[in-house]
Amino acid sequence: MNRPVDRAMQRDRPAKAAVREIWVNRIAAGASRHEQGERPLYLTLSGAHGRDIELLIQRGILSLTDVGSIAESDADLVVAVENSPDAELALKTKFPGLKVVRQAVQDLIKSGNLLRGPTGVHEHYCRASFVNLDLDEPLGGKFETDQLSFPVLQWIAKFAELHAKRPVIHWVLFLTLQAQIPWEPLVCTRVQQNLAENFGRVPRFAESARALLGDDLYEALSERDPIDWRSRPPQDSQHLLMALVPKRLAQMLHDRGWFVRTVTNYRYGGEPPHASPMVTWVIEFHWDPRSSVTPDVVYSEGLQTALASVGSIEEDGTVS
Repeated sequence: MNRPVDRAMQRDRPAKAAVREIWVNRIAAGASRHEQGERPLYLTLSGAHGRDIELLIQRGILSLTDVGSIAESDADLVVAVENSPDAELALKTKFPGLKVVRQAVQDLIKSGNLLRGPTGVHEHYCRASFVNLDLDEPLGGKFETDQLSFPVLQWIAKFAELHAKRPVIHWVLFLTLQAQIPWEPLVCTRVQQNLAENFGRVPRFAESARALLGDDLYEALSERDPIDWRSRPPQDSQHLLMALVPKRLAQMLHDRGWFVRTVTNYRYGGEPPHASPMVTWVIEFHWDPRSSVTPDVVYSEGLQTALASVGSIEEDGTVS
């Protein structure tokens, strides 16, 4: 397997190992409250090496039989989603008994169809308590029917829609993206306008954004001309996504029933000569009845959490 995501997993840098520790600590904290059989504990894009699944086994969250296969009692806890047949085989060989769905995640949730979603066992999988979209790709942006759209964030909205089915389920997202900005100028302009509007709407968000972005980038985002991200240091792209992604999710979902609480908002990588700049989040989705009565309040509160826990993970794995 020679995919970038699998090569990155194989290198297993300390910064990425620290990210996985964050994930597993959150899963461990929620595992004791998980009702077996009601839904999976964890749905993951683990890659062929399954490092996160290894950690779940080491921590005793996922148990093995004497011959090394996943115990029947835990067979429904973890679901891996993997589009590559080679990676599927590697996972099933390394973790006998692991449930693996060989499909792209966007196809699993039927992200391109607003009226349909997965059914049966696939719907059950998508309602996992913890969903890990560990993506080795940037946040793509485009216009659809004159509306600004980010496909990955639309996937997350589809997961939220599935969790909103009765019974409504609170859930946690782990999201990781490359911090390149591949957008055309019009998308850049609309993003800048959207952020500037929110800076004006929520002073606390504006203060936190200025502290994160720095005066130069903060002011540039308020300008009419689109920013040329290729001319700016990788850290600026990381900081932009740290501000944009949780804000956008809160904006998309606040009137669909969800209070979106950003728990951690970290950047890592970007150091020459090899490590790609990355951003990673832990985001909680809480069903909030206020969204049908006072949606702006729900949005404002979600926006205030967007930059409440920003930080960086150094190359040695230290979180600061």
